[in-house]
Amino acid sequence: MGAGNATLGILPALDSNQHPFLQELETSRRSKCRTDSCQYTTVPDGSSKFEANREYHAYRLSIEGPSGNFSKDCYDTKDAYILQLKDNLTMEEVANLNRPIVLATYSARYAEIIKNGVDKVKAELRFKSKYVKRTDDVLNKIKKQLKMQNENVTFVGMHYRGTDYNIYLNKTYKSYKPPPDHNYYWNAMSYFMKHYINVIFVLISVDKEWLKTNVPYLNKTAHLVVNPTNSKPVEDLALLSYCNHSIISYGTFGSAAALYSEGTTFVYNLGLPLDQRGATVAMGIAQILPSWHIRD
Repeated sequence: MGAGNATLGILPALDSNQHPFLQELETSRRSKCRTDSCQYTTVPDGSSKFEANREYHAYRLSIEGPSGNFSKDCYDTKDAYILQLKDNLTMEEVANLNRPIVLATYSARYAEIIKNGVDKVKAELRFKSKYVKRTDDVLNKIKKQLKMQNENVTFVGMHYRGTDYNIYLNKTYKSYKPPPDHNYYWNAMSYFMKHYINVIFVLISVDKEWLKTNVPYLNKTAHLVVNPTNSKPVEDLALLSYCNHSIISYGTFGSAAALYSEGTTFVYNLGLPLDQRGATVAMGIAQILPSWHIRD
């Protein structure tokens, strides 16, 4: 896929001690990003006919391209196969194409990801070890700050997608429920405080105005930490993915983190019909996974 032409809509990971897929694979079996700009280590899939071309594809991926370790062919899109949002390609068809594949828009086909197994996705896309270590350090620091370093803590990751996304919603949909405020988050937080002890909530959002308005209602009786890293998006994604449970609004960022955390997840009801666009991803997943719940 051509860099800059495609965006992966659903997808990050957790503790290497708890999740073996985070552990380093032997060098001979992996194709590893060479630049710091690449957040993931990619391993060629070994399924179906792709297995026969495994070494070939791994070699192509190892070639330094204009923006990293992509094959130079990825940047020559004049002969590319344009994959529309609702098109389907089997792995055998992908192998037979022998052409760059460019997503026409983006990929948010969560039903297929879940059907094929989220664990398989995790096995292919893993955070680099430095992000896993950074996440572990941050969460341990939070426990220490709250004097809970010796407690068995339950972390609940919270994400609010505001700022430019509200503009996107206005342009894309004729009508929808207003974005969630503190009432939605507090109701979901109350569930976890009722069912778990020593709960720590980690809220991530870049919408400063929303935080200023809503956080005062959320941190009165709960252990709440807001934007503990103030760093790169990938570190925020890893931090949310590392939590035990999730409270999210909408969009692929929070949905990806919640899928990786594999806990109970509350998603906000936008009141929209389901489609394959990012705004309804979380609600769509909640129709499939029993541990995901839609709340107003």
